[in-house]
Amino acid sequence: MSKLSVLDLAFLALETAANPKHVAGLAVFKPGRSGPRSRPRELLQQMKQVPAAPPFNQKLDTSLLSMPRWVEDPDTDLDWHVRHLALPQASDGHDLMLLVSQLHATTLDRSRPLWECYLIEGLEDGNFAIYIKVHHAYMDGMSMARRLTGTLNSSAKDLRLMPFWGLKLQRPKVRPHETDLLQQLLGRLRSAGTIAKSIPMMGGLAVSPWLKALGGKKHAIPIPFTAPRTRLNEPLTPARSTALASLSLARMKRVAKATGTTVNDVLLSLSDGALLAYLDHFGEKPQEPLIAQMPISVRRKDADSGGNQITVAQVELSFGSRDPVERLKQISQRTANVKNQYGRLSEFAATNYTVLVQSLAQLADVTGLNRRLPPLGNVVVSNVLGPKEALYLDGAKLVGMYPISTMPPGVSLNITFFTTAGTVYAGIVAGREAISDSAFLAEQMENGLNQLTRRLRQKARKSSRARN
Repeated sequence: MSKLSVLDLAFLALETAANPKHVAGLAVFKPGRSGPRSRPRELLQQMKQVPAAPPFNQKLDTSLLSMPRWVEDPDTDLDWHVRHLALPQASDGHDLMLLVSQLHATTLDRSRPLWECYLIEGLEDGNFAIYIKVHHAYMDGMSMARRLTGTLNSSAKDLRLMPFWGLKLQRPKVRPHETDLLQQLLGRLRSAGTIAKSIPMMGGLAVSPWLKALGGKKHAIPIPFTAPRTRLNEPLTPARSTALASLSLARMKRVAKATGTTVNDVLLSLSDGALLAYLDHFGEKPQEPLIAQMPISVRRKDADSGGNQITVAQVELSFGSRDPVERLKQISQRTANVKNQYGRLSEFAATNYTVLVQSLAQLADVTGLNRRLPPLGNVVVSNVLGPKEALYLDGAKLVGMYPISTMPPGVSLNITFFTTAGTVYAGIVAGREAISDSAFLAEQMENGLNQLTRRLRQKARKSSRARN
């Protein structure tokens, strides 16, 4: 039996039917010749011979009068958790996205361990996919990515098989001061009317007492609830729209080097450009910069545990310039400032600030204030680094690793990037009412990288002519 941390519990408390709090991954494999299991269904049956290990054999115990706890499920039914699906013959990527959208829209059964796995046959070129969704209370996206890639092999000849649910992963210990803070937060959140009235005044003075209670300093972080309201902030329903994109890491590194920025800055810029193009398509031009919520890991580099150790920063994106290079430089400067500001907070303060702000945003949704107040953000953008080498499952090569995440309260779009083997894979998930065609965003990201490359070439040629 183990306790939940403040942030783990928050993901459970903030979950609704319209906004499930699970993170997911879609791994696409190209079958090889060396695997002894000739069909994906046979591979799946072999994987199901491995019993579930912690935390995947643990479920919620809410029967006690105290806080919820994780307890071992003595009868974890792998036939229920691990399933086989097949797309119709001659299916294309659109059919796969419809299926993933449907799987991602439903909440996990809280009477069981909070995870599901689907092996999907019928993709183009004989490929198959594995879609996995795990409740955010189990682990954050970085932990999940490490766990999934850790079950794969670095050689096509290595046929060892260890499904992700078979690797034992210890939960981080919940420290006493976290438990005390949790009780304080819950006690204050019970006073819903008082907090609801304070949301419109979320300026520096209103936030400062909370930051002081959380161990922070005045003005150490950007003020929340200042994003422009756009169609991206349509209220969520259970319906989802998903899309995938694949981008060259080498090209982005060249862009970053030429502009004095980082790959993460380039990814934020591509996301910003895609969103502005989407809004422009509907004749909507924000009067202020869009705000991205950017998860930042506060996990120690040597830590190898589950649970959640993240904070969420608000980052202003570009504004005013149509030049993609200038927009990138604007974003780079702003992300550097934000990281410096969040760097002043302790791990404890930064993590629990996230709980507070997300709880206030959820309360704004419940009370209807979200329609009258500026939203917390317009999009979530995160970037997870994976292994540099190619990976294999029973001889089948990993040819796509797409993270598909969740949305915080008040936001209807999440773009998560995962980098491995020289490619940046983007998983896009949106509320269908906000963005019915996520594939448009994927196409615009690819176009945006082409525009950045062309613009830098033009600048280089112009500079060369000026020198000559």
